[in-house]
Amino acid sequence: MDDRLLIGWREQVELPDLGGLRVRAKIDTGAKTSALHARNLRLEKEDGKTFALFEAHSAGRPKYRQCRVEVAELRRVRSSNGQVERRPTIRTTLSMGGRSWPIYVTLTDRELMTYAMLIGREALDGRTLIDSQGSWLLGRD
Repeated sequence: MDDRLLIGWREQVELPDLGGLRVRAKIDTGAKTSALHARNLRLEKEDGKTFALFEAHSAGRPKYRQCRVEVAELRRVRSSNGQVERRPTIRTTLSMGGRSWPIYVTLTDRELMTYAMLIGREALDGRTLIDSQGSWLLGRD
């Protein structure tokens, strides 16, 4: 029996490690890595560790939430316009449809994008089935 979660091409997800942040996300199997909109992103060092400080766009209230999270690595990512950039990458928990699992997420400015988060195939691998015509199959606020 297939116990993978059926999701649509866009879903509302939760990032519990970021204070229960709820985000509207686009599912993108063409992207390897997931990305989260990080407004006013800056990095700081403390006790030999690097932390990302940023404002994350929320589907709820308040519209933006202050976040501070340890950076796991800097990743080279080729964006949709073909440019390669090094992005801070965090390890966090993704929750959707009553299930949760750890994922890596790059932080970048997605201000001009429709969705504050893009969920790539690395985060979905083996856990989901995608209905490309479905939308908000797991509900939204």
